[in-house]
This record gives sequence, C-alpha cells and structure tokens, in this order.
Amino acid sequence: GEDVLQRLFASLQYYYFSANLGGQNAAFANRLQSALSQVRLMFKYTKHTLKKLETLFEEVGYTVRYEKGNFQSGYCLVENRKVAVINKFFETEGRINTLIDILGSIEVPEEGLTDPSRKILRQVMRAETSEPEDNA
Repeated sequence: GEDVLQRLFASLQYYYFSANLGGQNAAFANRLQSALSQVRLMFKYTKHTLKKLETLFEEVGYTVRYEKGNFQSGYCLVENRKVAVINKFFETEGRINTLIDILGSIEVPEEGLTDPSRKILRQVMRAETSEPEDNA
C-alpha cells in the first residue's frame, strides 16, 4: 500500500530531478507528492478501479501493457502508437497510481467516453486540482 506509493513517488521524483529542470524541482516534487496523496484518498485501490482506468485508456485509443523493463518512472509511453507500458511488477495500487500519472500527461477528451469512464476521469481531475497552492 503506502510502500508502493512511496516507491512510485521516489521514482517519479528521480525522473524529474534527472531531467535537469532547473530550480523548479523541489517545488514540483512537493506538488507531485501532494497530488499523489490526494488521489490516494479519493480512490479505492481495487482491481475493479484498475479495470475502470484501463477501460478509460481503451476508450481514448491507448493500449495498456504490463511488461518488464527499466522504466525510471515505472512506465513508458509510446505516444505515436498510443501505448502505455507499465512495470509488470507493480501491484494493483502502483498500477492505479501510474495510470493516474499518465492521465495527467496525455490528452483525454470527455466526448465519446462512456459514463463510468467520464466519472473516473472527473475524479482524477478533481484530485489533481485540489492540490494546495505553491506559495514559494
């Protein structure tokens, strides 16, 4: 549970720090941790929730695959093919958190989504916008 989230956060933090984004790294990492904490509180980490997220990805044309790989952030996006490859060793919670993270980096139009997919997308969007303001 919590251990998976912490490992995911550490991986994401390492990825963004290593990307050499200048002095924004610490603020970004803090916002990311806050957002992940908010999302953790809003979702039940069940296989049912995972299936809802996978269905949402299918509806926007993405294929979700779980494979071995050396992914710094736990996943790899092949954007020209709309494929999300996620570390197959992640448990359900890690997979859910990773799919939520990917949702923040791809374009997801609501039109054409089924009601369950629209509902889970809105839950993710609410979680992302409820993060505290950065007053630094």
